Amino acid sequence: MPKRVNTHLVMALVAAMATATPIYAQLDDPTAPQAIFEMVEAGELDVKDALSKMEDLPDGQNDPLALSVHGTLMTMRAAEQWLPYNKLKSVNEGLELLDQATLGVDTTSDDFLSVYMYAAVANAAVPGFLDRADFARQYFDAIKSHPTFEASDAEVKARVYAWLARLEGPETATGSDWVELAMALDVATAEDILDME
Repeated sequence: MPKRVNTHLVMALVAAMATATPIYAQLDDPTAPQAIFEMVEAGELDVKDALSKMEDLPDGQNDPLALSVHGTLMTMRAAEQWLPYNKLKSVNEGLELLDQATLGVDTTSDDFLSVYMYAAVANAAVPGFLDRADFARQYFDAIKSHPTFEASDAEVKARVYAWLARLEGPETATGSDWVELAMALDVATAEDILDME
């Protein structure tokens, strides 16, 4: 029998995905993957309906950004499911889609940072027994080392550093260095991530 998914997963994922707000927004097109995600985030669309919209996208199975949003929504779907088995199944299916998305996006793509941010945050937010912390670190490291990262908004950089601090443990030497960097860039964003239960 599968282990019970932590009941705090729901809140952690919702808060985590809120901090993973797309780096390259596509709000001018309401059918774009990120626009669908933002409607969920704003409470205008529930996760189940958003997943239906994602499945209707003509290029949804091949586009890394669509896959990353679909994977994130699948992971969040666990919040609406009752049985632990179904929760775990949704989380695992979502993480598989996110892994696919990162493998399918080229480093030269405008969507690279967004795809990796969705994957990194989802992997960092799931319960520890799923052993996804190393995946999260790898995804955050790929974001950090990307040539466009330094030109990103302070909020985006603070998000990455705060999540790295959580993964390392804010009380460790490395973690406290990440905390310091995140707080210097954007206190509110850093605190939102660091204070999550």
